[in-house]
Amino acid sequence: MTKDVKKEVVKIRIAVISDIHGNIVALDAILEDLKKDKIDKVVSLGDFCNELPNGNEVAERLREINAYSILGNKEEYFIQYDEKRYDWKNIQFRNTIYMFDLLTKENLEYMRNLPFSISDEFDGVKIKFVHGSPESVYELVHENDVDKLDKYSKSLEEDMLVLGHTHDPIWVRRVNGKTIVNAGCAGVSVYNIGEAEYVILDCKNGKCSVERHMVKYDLEKVKANIINSGITRIERTFSNLVFLAIDGMPEIRRRFYHTAIEKMERDGRKLYRDDAEGIFKTFKLLDDDVWIEGSKEVEKYFLI
Repeated sequence: MTKDVKKEVVKIRIAVISDIHGNIVALDAILEDLKKDKIDKVVSLGDFCNELPNGNEVAERLREINAYSILGNKEEYFIQYDEKRYDWKNIQFRNTIYMFDLLTKENLEYMRNLPFSISDEFDGVKIKFVHGSPESVYELVHENDVDKLDKYSKSLEEDMLVLGHTHDPIWVRRVNGKTIVNAGCAGVSVYNIGEAEYVILDCKNGKCSVERHMVKYDLEKVKANIINSGITRIERTFSNLVFLAIDGMPEIRRRFYHTAIEKMERDGRKLYRDDAEGIFKTFKLLDDDVWIEGSKEVEKYFLI
């Protein structure tokens, strides 16, 4: 008599992190959290830099763990700035240049080599990873975008589409027999104060379930990193608005940009530069007097 041999269930677990935006404190908290789990692969969905000034350190971590990493619109900004070297004097643009100048040559080259998307198969489940949409790093796909969800699920060759970019809280939708996942925002979420969110795809027996994960990180360390980077010595408003947003006051940033853009449009001024090419055609640039006026209105809230 022979004994029945039970087939071992192969389980593959993929951690997906999106929109770190230079928040090395949040990323380190996630990576520490993952040590408690058995993770086979880490995927970064882009926008690992810009907004907070520790993009270099984030790139180093992703390279150290050999993460699958794809291109986001923020990396695209840096790549195209390196090619064009726009000589735009706007105060607002100083932040982009400063964070670009902090990058090492190795990390800039790492950015240049990022793919637009990655498609892979895990235990019989085919998954496509993108930043914004299957067509653009800049396109936003929200949970209630019925037409986009219908379009991309119908054209999807894989079983699952995983994306980020919107900074929405994590959501999962089943559309036209395909699963679409938004992996949330790890580094600059305005919904989870002092917490970084990410997902784990648990794949076994030809199916993948989606686990939502949240881990706390130290906002005071983020503030210290901003100060130590020196970025506030060249311009205070941008970094303060980012920090206020992740510290529970996102309405300050929203009001600042809404009021400034409204003034630009009311005065008939251009928000986009005539000499811009590529992704910089989508880069809203405020005139200095508008930036300064708006800064005076909100500086009473500054924490840095």
